[in-house]
Amino acid sequence: MFERAVVRYRGINKKLPPENSKAARLAVLAAVMTAVVGAVSQDYFPLTTTIVAPAAIVLGFVVSWRRRKRANIGLKAVLSVLLLSVTVWFFYIMAVEPYDTRVPLAELFLWIQVLHSFDLPARRDLNFSLIAALVLLSMAGTLAYDALFLVYPLVFAVFALAGLFLMHTSEAGADLRDSTGRSALTAILKSAVGIAAALAVVSTAAYAVTPRLPGMKVQSLPFSAERLVQSAFKGGFTGGTDIALDRRLPMSQAVFSGSAYPGFSQELDLRVRGKLSDTIMMRVRATYPAYHRALVFDTYAGNGWTRSPGKPVKVTERDGRPPIVLQPLDQEGAMGARETTSSYYIAADQENFVFASYQTVLLYFPAAAVWQDKNSAVTSSFSLEKDMVYSAVSNYEPPDPARLRRMPGVKDPAPFETYLKLPDLPARVEKFAAGLAPDKNPYEQLEAIQNALWERCVYDTTGPFQPEDADSVDFFLFGSRRGSCDHYASAFVVLARLKGIPARLVTGYAPGDYNPFTGFYEVRALHAHAWAEAYIPNYGWIQFDPTPGSEVETAGQDRGMSMMFGALAKYLRERWSGIPWVDALRARLAAAGGLWPYFAVPGLLMAALIWLLRRRKGKHQVLAERYDQGRLAVLYGEVLAELEAGGMRRSPAATPAEFADSIAALPYGGDFAVLTRLFERAFYGREELGEEEEELADEAAASVKTRLKRPSG
Repeated sequence: MFERAVVRYRGINKKLPPENSKAARLAVLAAVMTAVVGAVSQDYFPLTTTIVAPAAIVLGFVVSWRRRKRANIGLKAVLSVLLLSVTVWFFYIMAVEPYDTRVPLAELFLWIQVLHSFDLPARRDLNFSLIAALVLLSMAGTLAYDALFLVYPLVFAVFALAGLFLMHTSEAGADLRDSTGRSALTAILKSAVGIAAALAVVSTAAYAVTPRLPGMKVQSLPFSAERLVQSAFKGGFTGGTDIALDRRLPMSQAVFSGSAYPGFSQELDLRVRGKLSDTIMMRVRATYPAYHRALVFDTYAGNGWTRSPGKPVKVTERDGRPPIVLQPLDQEGAMGARETTSSYYIAADQENFVFASYQTVLLYFPAAAVWQDKNSAVTSSFSLEKDMVYSAVSNYEPPDPARLRRMPGVKDPAPFETYLKLPDLPARVEKFAAGLAPDKNPYEQLEAIQNALWERCVYDTTGPFQPEDADSVDFFLFGSRRGSCDHYASAFVVLARLKGIPARLVTGYAPGDYNPFTGFYEVRALHAHAWAEAYIPNYGWIQFDPTPGSEVETAGQDRGMSMMFGALAKYLRERWSGIPWVDALRARLAAAGGLWPYFAVPGLLMAALIWLLRRRKGKHQVLAERYDQGRLAVLYGEVLAELEAGGMRRSPAATPAEFADSIAALPYGGDFAVLTRLFERAFYGREELGEEEEELADEAAASVKTRLKRPSG
């Protein structure tokens, strides 16, 4: 039994003939480099890895080509030691940063690819390179957050299939032709076109079946390497200015632009106007869409908002290990069991507040401590920098209207004095509030306020500037009746306080645009947002967004195929709107009957592809039958091609032996006769040649090629 195992082991590990097809090796190299570029383009690897690894792989393929016929015992020993070192390094990284395995694992496969590229003598080794490259590309796909990453798998598939085709053709012979007389290269190019078309159709179908739906469980909680906490920091927001609103200069011409949202400051001035840019500020992968909370303003000053003073609480990691456990400081308790896990990938430098959904309980952040104020807003001792990553887990449950309509109002307003306080307001604002659902419970009054704002005012970020002596809410309700989210949220909070309901204004980001191709919410500068939070006894603080069209899905909404197609249509509509030819095409499709062309076109392409494949089946039959001809056919075909290039073309009626006899008098005739005899034994006699005879065939073929390039006499 032991001897049989040894024989089997030797059979598995016996030396295989080298792969001599340069085209096959180039195709495999192209596929591998596609996977490598796709991985390093995600910007998770060190600069040295990004530069050295691709160059080393190219060098490795060159070395493998030149040494493909050698035993390479010393090289294999060195590669084994280096591979062991890389594996030890991987486990060390996992011990130091065990919370997200994707980047270390992708880097491990990258260096395995580098080391393996130096020893690729046979087709089996090239096939292993393709498999390792596919794994590397898959790992990179888990790190990607841009839909452009889809290009890499498509390009990889074309090169990989071309490499497999060329290696299989190499076994059959390099001079293969189909029944029409066209070369194998022509067949390869035509097959590549068919492969690309098939992949496009199959990928579309695969996406339709397995989309990245919002709400899919995030399995890992990534965050960047920890940084030192600044010892002098005592909490709070460090950005913006600290000038009282009543001492500001006249704001009749105050504007903002770009990513400078005025709500991300020490105060929110309602007199400014402006337009935010389309710049992506962060990408968020979340189980549910949620508002990304930043600052809370609780003091209304007539023309804007400020934050009441308070000492934030420092919250540190327990036992020096992530995560940081946060306790909501302004809640009666967790309202529900819906757990939302969000991973934030910062795309642009921002201030030191930590964006997170409400009622965050676990924070995987690149620092050992954060600061939490009385309104549960979280800040860090350093700013959020581009490429920073952190994750948060929250337990906020969207409000249940049926339950909230049964809740009474606040009995003791003393603890909520800050959230009920108002300056002197115009009488018409107070009268307007008094007329909204006067006999209803608090939640129904909040609904009435929201409906009144929707009916009375129009969302417009370019509304007129208010007079210097005007109250912002009064001007919004009775003057311009136009405004942005800041004005809607401000009016909602002020009217709620006039009804005796504690309320406050919150700024941050809306959930963002869901990208169904990547599974990320793309949060742009224009998604900077203001909304309200109101307090209901026995329930706690609940979120209200009175801005029209800003409603976020609730737990009961559909998450199936209809939602997937809706997310896809919305993303394409928003990302491609404004481009003339796209708008014209969309109008034509709508006029042609709605959505049916989206399904008809892929169907017609699939039918055309099937028809072409069936039509070409007969043409490729000869080629398919002649694939399995053995390695000697490769050598013989290569030499025939060299002879034909030199003017010595074999007649279709001549047998291999007759052709060898016809050129026996030439300087290379003897070597060609040796190769011909071995070829006839292997191809026609179906004999399995030994290693010595295979080496003899290699030498004879090499001699013929050399003499053809350097003729004697």
